[in-house]
Amino acid sequence: MSKYREALLEQALEEVWLTGNATIRKDQFYHWTGVQRMVKKPYRTLNSLWEDLCQEFGHEEALPLMVLEGDHFISLRRERFANESEKAIADLI
Repeated sequence: MSKYREALLEQALEEVWLTGNATIRKDQFYHWTGVQRMVKKPYRTLNSLWEDLCQEFGHEEALPLMVLEGDHFISLRRERFANESEKAIADLI
């Protein structure tokens, strides 16, 4: 994988860290990781980059990273941090 494409994956994972989720179109993900279909290698790459990011932010082990997969996208999600809250929109109006 080129450094540029690795940087794009790292950027998506930083978005997960900062906001809790990031969505990547599958065609982009295939292009970035150099595969034609979903196999284990791209997920291993994502996991390795996620582990590095978690260590950079002071965690000895990687936080759980979830993947929601649709026909044309993957959405990466992490668990909510203690200082974050989640509410239904109905509760805010």
